[in-house]
Amino acid sequence: FSILGTIIEQNQSIEFYKQNYPESRPLFGIISWELIQLFSLDNVYRSWWYLTLLVLLGSSLIICTFTQQLPILKTAKNWKFFDKKSQFRKLDLKLEIKGK
Repeated sequence: FSILGTIIEQNQSIEFYKQNYPESRPLFGIISWELIQLFSLDNVYRSWWYLTLLVLLGSSLIICTFTQQLPILKTAKNWKFFDKKSQFRKLDLKLEIKGK
C-alpha cells in the first residue's frame, strides 16, 4: 500500500483530486477522487489503516523475536567448541573410501 503514496500526490486540495482523478476517467480503472478521499489515499502515511498495518508488522516482528530468536540465543550460549585433540577423538566419525 505504500506505493499508493508514491503514485497519488499527497497533501493536495480536494479540487486537485477532482481535477486529476475524475470519476469519468479513474486511475487504473478504479481510483477516483472519491475513493482517494474515502480511504485517505491523499495522506497515506498518516492514515489510520496505514498506521495500523505498521503496528501489526512491528508487533509480528517483536513476537517472532521473542518466540524464535531468544531460545536459539540461549542454546548458542551453551555451545562448547572443541579445543583439545582428545575431544575430536571421541567423536564417532567413520571414513570410508571406495575404489572405482
